[in-house]
Parts: sequence; C-alpha cells; structure tokens
Amino acid sequence: MNREAFLYTQNNQLYISSVLEFREINAIAKPLIYGENPLGYQRKLDKKHYYELARKLVKGDVLLPTSIILGVDREFLSQYMYLEEIDEVKSCQIPIDKLITYAEKRFSVVDGQHRLAALELAVSKREELISYKLNVIILVNDKINRNKEIKVFTDINSKAKKITTDLTLLAEHNYRLHYNIEELTEKDIIDHIGVKIAYNLNEWNTKNNVWLRAIKLDVASDDNYGIIGVAAFKSSLNKLISTYIHPSSNMLKIHEFDIYKINSIAEDLTNLLLKVWNLILNRWPSAFDFSENNQPYYNPGYYLQKTTGVNALHLILENSLEESHDNEEILIKFHGILSQSLVEAKDWKVKGKFAGLTSKSGFNKAIRIILNQES
Repeated sequence: MNREAFLYTQNNQLYISSVLEFREINAIAKPLIYGENPLGYQRKLDKKHYYELARKLVKGDVLLPTSIILGVDREFLSQYMYLEEIDEVKSCQIPIDKLITYAEKRFSVVDGQHRLAALELAVSKREELISYKLNVIILVNDKINRNKEIKVFTDINSKAKKITTDLTLLAEHNYRLHYNIEELTEKDIIDHIGVKIAYNLNEWNTKNNVWLRAIKLDVASDDNYGIIGVAAFKSSLNKLISTYIHPSSNMLKIHEFDIYKINSIAEDLTNLLLKVWNLILNRWPSAFDFSENNQPYYNPGYYLQKTTGVNALHLILENSLEESHDNEEILIKFHGILSQSLVEAKDWKVKGKFAGLTSKSGFNKAIRIILNQES
C-alpha cells in the first residue's frame, strides 16, 4: 500500500509532504532522545504534558492540525522511493507498507513527539485512534547534514515551547564530531566538554552529588529549580578543561579528538568534580541543604554554588591540575587548601563576605580570601 504525497525542494532542502495514520508513523519513526541516542537532541518526554493531551484525545476534546515533522537519511529512503531535486511540486507515492516492514524506525521525530506519545497512550483507551490521521512533513537529508533537523527543531521550539537550548548545541557538536571533525576549533571542543560535564552533573543521581538538578539546563523553562545557569557553570570550567586537554605545552591536535575521546574526557572530569565537590561539602556542610534521606542539594541562600563560588573554586582546582595530572594528588592538594582556609560557611551567605565578587577581578579576590591571602 502506498500513500499519496508531494515532493518539493526549497532553499536546497528536499521535503515530502503527506498524510499518514498514527499507526504508520509510530511504526517507522522515533524521537532521538539526548542521553539515549548518540545523536539525540531532545529531552525526555514530559509525562504530565502528554498524559493531559491523551486524556483530551480520549474524550475527543482536542484537534491536532499542526504537522508532525520527521527526518530521514536520503541514502536509506532512496532504496524505496525515487528522490529528485526539483523546483516544482511533484506528486509521488510513499511505499508505507515496505517502510513499516523494513524501516526499523529509521525516521526521526523532529517535532511532535508529545503528540505521538499522547496518541500511543490514548489508543489503549480508544482503539480507533490507531488510525488517527496526521499531516506529516519529512526532511530528507544526507547523513552529514542531519544537523539540519536540530536547526528545525530549535527554530520551532525556541518560540513556541520551552527547550533545552544548550542540549541542542551539544547535539549539533555531536553531529559535527561524527561527520565534520575537521571543522571544530579548540573553543568548540572546550564548549562541548563543558556542556557535557554540566549535563552529567545535573543528571547523575549518585551519592552526595550536590549538583543533581542544580544547573539550569532548560534556560527558558518555567521549572523553578537550579541555582546557576549552564552558561555560567560552563564558563567556570573553561580554564580547567583547557589545562586538562593540554598535558604539556604542546599545541592541541584537533584531528586526534573524536566524540568518544571528548565524551571520555567529560566523564573523567565529571568524576573528578564529584569528588572535589564532596570535599567542599564536607568542608562547609551548613552551606548546603539536605533531603530527608540525607542527600545534599544546593542552598540558594549561599554563594557557594553560584557564579562566585564555582569560578573561584574551579580556578583553584585548575591550579592544582597544572601541577599534576594525577587525580589522587590533585584531590590531596585541594583538600589541603580547603583544610587550611579560614573561610567559614557563614562567609558564603548571600550578602556576606563574597557579595559582589562576580567579575574576573572579583573571582581572583574570592580566591585570595579562600587562600587566606586577603581577609
């Protein structure tokens, strides 16, 4: 069975427009979730959002007129359809049965994942919704240009919805690392590692992780959690990352970096920072809050996990890293610095000793205070 469709090109982008049933879309497409797929750029589904939409679908109290946008590799799709770049709009046929049989969800859901999740849930209550018809636009891209999907996703969601813009940036880097590594600069690599570390710290539910849900990754979200924005946190790591990837005075060899090496560096530094911040937690425990099961988390009444604290402490850590690349030696040295510091937890309170130290010179002053070089 085929589905009627239209094929057209606009701004050098090949599109296919059609109407497909939910069961057909669900059989051939899936969203690319960051953390679950190596090239993922979307956050996990918002359960509350699609549950409410599913309830309305079951009641017949909602319409879904806007298009579902899918992405697919040209090389794969050309096995089943004749694809050509044309200026005019041309009718064509989508061999949907063959795609259901052979596609193995090779299409990615660029926009509409919550609508599709809601329909999947609603079908369990109203079976006839399996045939719900949806307008579909398919972006046909070469593999090396699949980052166009991210750009479309960002353009749509940055205005209409709340998205994790820094994760889409990270996903763009993932595509470039896979297909265009030669285009990356040292700054790109440092940015990528920094955002990856922030994501790891914010998501890893490990014992005594004071950064769990403490970093505002969803910069436009209405969620009222987090003590520091991802851009500020990432910036505090720049010198640390630069020192880590430059074990000597040698120039950084960009061609030696791929996505696996970069993610490995991010994971190593994440583990180091978890241990470092555990030392900070033990040094100034009253500057943190604790849950009922004694899990520490951020306290917005203190500067410790805000811009001043993270910059000063990460720069001190970077100085330790300059002297040694052995993590145990670094931790011993950092622990010694904290032990000798005369700073007390109360000094970190908002409007306290570290108030106003939010510039580069302010961070340096905060470092001198921590090192007992200034009162």
